[in-house]
Amino acid sequence: MTQVDGPLSFTPLREDDLPLVAVWRGRPHVARWFHGPLDAAQTREKFLPRISGAEPVRVSIVRCAGEPAGYIQEFRVGDMPRVMAALQVDPEARGLDMLIGDAADTGRGLGTRVVREFSDGLLADARVPLVVIAPDVDNGAAIRCYEKAGFAAVRQVPSTFDDRTNLLMERSRPA
Repeated sequence: MTQVDGPLSFTPLREDDLPLVAVWRGRPHVARWFHGPLDAAQTREKFLPRISGAEPVRVSIVRCAGEPAGYIQEFRVGDMPRVMAALQVDPEARGLDMLIGDAADTGRGLGTRVVREFSDGLLADARVPLVVIAPDVDNGAAIRCYEKAGFAAVRQVPSTFDDRTNLLMERSRPA
């Protein structure tokens, strides 16, 4: 269990982080919403192109009080054609996806802090008009987390990975 009120930091994902990512992706509270677990080979296949910059998704390990607590990934929506088609938002918007690795750390405010602080950083860039996130419509815990972080529900959208339905949520720069 992580000290969830400690300082947060976001460090770029490295290859030596991948075994921990595979462990997190295999945990039931994560696998349920992330299309099942990934083994070591699948984790490398999915994340090495992101680490190298071959894919336009930037992944960061979230550390709380110096301890790895999860990851967050960010992308420019316009760089992801399937996502752009599903969400129909400004192409300069930034999309997020995140997870908390240990189930004992969920429901304690950590996810809200992570999403709020990370999106604050993105919205500090005047070129970024809004930040979006699209949890599964049945993932009530994630939806509540994002609402507490300042995101507002906009509409239901199709998942770009399977036949599920997601809830598009947006957070804009404060006026």
